[in-house]
Amino acid sequence: AYQRKVIAPEFFMEKIKQVMIELIGEASVPLLEAWESMLDDAGGSREIDVDGYLRNFSADVIARACFGSDFTTGEEIFYKLRQLQKAISQQDTLVGLSAVWKCLPTKANREIQKLEQEVRLLILDVAKEHSRGSSSRNN
Repeated sequence: AYQRKVIAPEFFMEKIKQVMIELIGEASVPLLEAWESMLDDAGGSREIDVDGYLRNFSADVIARACFGSDFTTGEEIFYKLRQLQKAISQQDTLVGLSAVWKCLPTKANREIQKLEQEVRLLILDVAKEHSRGSSSRNN
């Protein structure tokens, strides 16, 4: 009950909205600058493929919200997750959802397992670093 009392004020909707708006605003600055630069280089009019930009923007916002870091520190995690997503989707389209196939030591399955392990280790490293930072601030 005590912990809930201490933490509860941090989760009021208005406080969350304020923090998220600031977070999204900070993350959008490099995105907008990149787009403005592209438009300036093209003379004011240009078609922009926003898919990759919005994927990176979303990853940046999530990294800032979860770890308090910007996208550059979480970039490798999101890159590995994207590779893992592609590897799994390719396997599923070729084989279907066969549980037996996923257990076989194929090249694709070994790559998926390797990527899963790398993602886990990267996330653990970030969490440990965040934990060390929190404990040093408390001391």
